[in-house]
Amino acid sequence: MTTTSKATNVALWIVSALLAGFFLAAGAAKLIGVFDEPFHGWGFPPEFPAMIGTIEIAGAFGLLFKRTAGWSSIALLAVVFGAAGIHLVHQDYMLLIAPAALTVALGLVAWGRGTPWDTRAGDWPGAGPTFTP
Repeated sequence: MTTTSKATNVALWIVSALLAGFFLAAGAAKLIGVFDEPFHGWGFPPEFPAMIGTIEIAGAFGLLFKRTAGWSSIALLAVVFGAAGIHLVHQDYMLLIAPAALTVALGLVAWGRGTPWDTRAGDWPGAGPTFTP
């Protein structure tokens, strides 16, 4: 397990909580049908917004636990990259601002929390000594 300073840990909790709130709201909006029209306009099947909403809600809850925050942020990065791709394909360039900001924040959480098999930690079976400058 990596060690982080108290300030870094607090900052990661704050960013994780803000991201969790965002993805919980975005996922809930997709589940209740607020974004059905844009998704249908982009050519997705009717079930697609609900599927993305479910992934976003699951990821939001995963961000709230230190052990799952790394993996949840990676899963949510996949969703955000998909959104960015859709906006690029449909030339909605102003709508790329949110995915760009979310990518930075999710990347920080993924880096800061790591994953259970994180090679930086050196505590997984067979891990060699870690180098600390």
